[in-house]
Amino acid sequence: MKLPFFSLIVLSFAFFCINTNCKWNKDNKDGIVAANVLPKDVKPANVVLADVNCWVEGDMFYAVGLVDSRESFWLKIWLQLGVVDAKNQIVPFKSDSFCLVDTHADALPPRGRTAFFASWKLSDLKGVPDSIQLRGALSVSVDPGAILLAQNLGGGIKVSYGDTSSTPTLEKYVIVSGVVENPLPLKADNPGLSLLLYGTDKKLWFTQNLNLNVDTSYIKAKIYGPMTPNEKRDFGMHVYYDNLPEAIRTKRIGRIDFLGYEKRNPKQN
Repeated sequence: MKLPFFSLIVLSFAFFCINTNCKWNKDNKDGIVAANVLPKDVKPANVVLADVNCWVEGDMFYAVGLVDSRESFWLKIWLQLGVVDAKNQIVPFKSDSFCLVDTHADALPPRGRTAFFASWKLSDLKGVPDSIQLRGALSVSVDPGAILLAQNLGGGIKVSYGDTSSTPTLEKYVIVSGVVENPLPLKADNPGLSLLLYGTDKKLWFTQNLNLNVDTSYIKAKIYGPMTPNEKRDFGMHVYYDNLPEAIRTKRIGRIDFLGYEKRNPKQN
């Protein structure tokens, strides 16, 4: 499945004046994963969802939200989600009632928070989708590690002026910058961030999973590589409206937030 309005999102670092066309990572294009790719030792996890938003756009149904772990262990978590109609009845996805959706954090600390994004083709749903239902969550234990914090977020709005005085100004992009901090005496080889975009309606409309050392077309930092204990690292980006969901293009961005975490090598899980 494809995310048409995210395929050309342009993000760049405010400090460097670089604009780069960015393509959606096809490996994480819709958040849905096959059950046979999960580790054999998965077990149930206690989680709750927050800021969930669902909508239909074009030939797709989208769901986005945050995930709060209620566990006292370090985990990698997958959600068991079902699509439901306006009467809260399950809308089958192909031949299944529920599907597995990945979450951003490779290693979620106890009581930690991460994000997810998922999409379904309307043609694969046997009914009219309205929202999602959390059936449960699966998880595997991971080693404890660094806990990264995104803070000191700031920025402003840029506008593009029309050719004549009668042409209204148009907000083209938002600049955001911040600091990711590694406050524990542990190294973080690959610092990661979840980008969260809220509309002026206060609804969450978009999340994106980013690796500060790899996704340098999306997000820029003043330095790259592993984060040392107690290190603070500046980062920033431009968020362009061109390919965001229609609702946020209309309502405009009201708030941008980030969640920090350490990205792990699969073999470490």
